[in-house]
Amino acid sequence: MRKSIVRELLALLVLSFFALSSCHKSETVLEPEPSLRAIAVEATADAVTFKVSSEAVERVAYICQEATVTKPKDDEVMAKGKQIEANKEKTIKEENLKGDTEYVVYVVAQSKKDLIAATPLQMKTSEQGQSQILLDRVLASYYSVEDDETANYVVNLSNADPNQAGNPVNPGDVQIVLSLYNVKDEKPKSPSLPEGIYTLGEKNPFEIESGQSAVYFVNERGEAQALPFSSGAVEVLNTDNKYQITIRLTDGSGRPIWAYYEGSIDFPLVGESSFEPFEEPQNVTFTTAQARYYGNWFAPHSDNYHIDFFAGKTRRGQLLSGYQLSLDGFMHKVADYNDPDIRIEAGTYKVDGRNVKSFDCLPMTIKRGELIPLFGTKLAVGSFLKYIDPETGVGKIGYFTSGTMTVEDKGDSYKIAFDFKTPEGQLIKGSFDAPMTMGNFNDNDKTMPKRPWSQLKEDHQISYPTDAKLIAYFLGNYLDPRFNEWMLVLASEKGGEMITTELVTPLAAGMKLLPSTYQIAWGVAPFKAFPGAMTFGSHDFIYSWFGDTSKADDEGNSTFYAPLDKGAITVQQAGSDYTIVVDAQDDAGNNIKGTWTGPAEIKDARQATSEQRAALLAKYRKMK
Repeated sequence: MRKSIVRELLALLVLSFFALSSCHKSETVLEPEPSLRAIAVEATADAVTFKVSSEAVERVAYICQEATVTKPKDDEVMAKGKQIEANKEKTIKEENLKGDTEYVVYVVAQSKKDLIAATPLQMKTSEQGQSQILLDRVLASYYSVEDDETANYVVNLSNADPNQAGNPVNPGDVQIVLSLYNVKDEKPKSPSLPEGIYTLGEKNPFEIESGQSAVYFVNERGEAQALPFSSGAVEVLNTDNKYQITIRLTDGSGRPIWAYYEGSIDFPLVGESSFEPFEEPQNVTFTTAQARYYGNWFAPHSDNYHIDFFAGKTRRGQLLSGYQLSLDGFMHKVADYNDPDIRIEAGTYKVDGRNVKSFDCLPMTIKRGELIPLFGTKLAVGSFLKYIDPETGVGKIGYFTSGTMTVEDKGDSYKIAFDFKTPEGQLIKGSFDAPMTMGNFNDNDKTMPKRPWSQLKEDHQISYPTDAKLIAYFLGNYLDPRFNEWMLVLASEKGGEMITTELVTPLAAGMKLLPSTYQIAWGVAPFKAFPGAMTFGSHDFIYSWFGDTSKADDEGNSTFYAPLDKGAITVQQAGSDYTIVVDAQDDAGNNIKGTWTGPAEIKDARQATSEQRAALLAKYRKMK
């Protein structure tokens, strides 16, 4: 129970005692103060909707008129305006208005003593076809202390659930991220966003930090896009942490954004940059957990999931005090990513100390923890343990850079043991022995390009250009420390038919491309070639593909291509010449075959990042 509620109850008990003990004395009843409030809700092409709430008044009236009309006096509003039921919260919709026009709503109430007026509402109707966005969910919210006087309140409001990457998915999905500044709350463990009008600025009270606030949406190409705000304001009303937020901003393209949110928002103290590292080993018994399966299609080697383990006080999945262990895990691909009852794979998971993209993550690994900047603060991502002191609110944190998690699936519950280490050398141990449900949050059917990816309509015999060259990039053991990988590109710089692939060789072979038959299949093992895959968002090709860069669209992207999905790629060597034999099938069942012989250019690319490898292959989709 909150202390404020306790005080209120105590106050009521005291008042009741004095009321009962003074039955024969004159009683004084405190009447509530008259109040009147108006807030904008929605603006469409021909109507505006707003709410009016009043208390301890006798009459309420309003006038809605174009902003160019002279402002009416309060007594004129009361005499000529439309009447509203008093001492209630009423929703009013003014219809048959002009589109793309600024209106002002004046609301006045008659109390016992005099007239009181609400702050006038400025509402602009949209152009035909536009309407105000009703935001109904909080995707994230944070509170961090900027300095001795100022604090940052960050909230991400949306009208739809995001994908695993946190982006809007479908046309019409919108996220509005607001980085708001105001005075520091005296209760850092349960801060409240102050009421008022916030305008674009920097980091002063009642300002919207322009560099960290934006609208996220799906553009006409079906891609997630973000635009900053160039002008406008945000109005915040707050009654016991039930907020009414009206957003009237213009984005960087000049498009007006009208949006409204009503509901509660928790602002947990975050900004793990202010958390100090653990100074001693930790050993925690966790009692509850929440897990989400994502199984992203663009992580071809593994299925990813996220789990939060708790030993403390939480609210709607956010830690208020005590311990939280968060981890991003990767297991083997499941048979059906839409299965509602997916279980966490049993076994021992190791922390992957690399900083890699999703398409490089392997089964039975855990993503390392780190601190990243986000919306004006810094947040912990990956895998870590954090602690918030229930008395002081002081935070401690430890990021996992090595260690293991051992999972035993007991059917109706899990038994899990943690044994991690932080960069400072502190041991983080813990255990969990209880039921845990894994929610299925994959959105593969929405975001994955529809199969087959192949653009071939029949079997194809590869016809390499006469000046095609084989470049073999030695990647070292970047993917799995037990094996080496090679990326082969067989293509002409002038365009034409080509292939790319990635092969696995034994570690002992070193920087030598071994002649052998490489089976096209998933799994990191010697003499395998990874099937063709795509990255998220840009849909760049990775691993094994056939394509013809002489057939391209207006942007230079090849329109005749296919992933090598099954079969084999054979590498032969005779002196300085290599022969590459392709005997494969695409994901539409077409046979793709071809043979090429010539010298190979061997390049050492052991320092290449995931992005650099993807970019290298992406350029071969283009016309030269």
